[in-house]
Amino acid sequence: MLILALALQAAAPDPAAGEELTIVAKIDVDVAGRITNCTIVESEAPQNVNEATCRTLALKGRVKPKLEDGKPVVSSREVRIRWRKGEAPK
Repeated sequence: MLILALALQAAAPDPAAGEELTIVAKIDVDVAGRITNCTIVESEAPQNVNEATCRTLALKGRVKPKLEDGKPVVSSREVRIRWRKGEAPK
């Protein structure tokens, strides 16, 4: 998830001062760990922040692919992202 966090930090939207925004996204992951699709499941953020989050996840996010019998497989999972002004997402 470190690569994902760094990719998001580079494109982080700027939430209102002092405000923390939480987004839950469902992501589809291919066998190479690339995020092929992103859907917002739950969000406290404005639409433009949701769109920037999914766009960044799809363009730059990488995660470890799910393994079955020791081999990577296509999978889906939910990720929780918290935006805080001036901090990397968590």
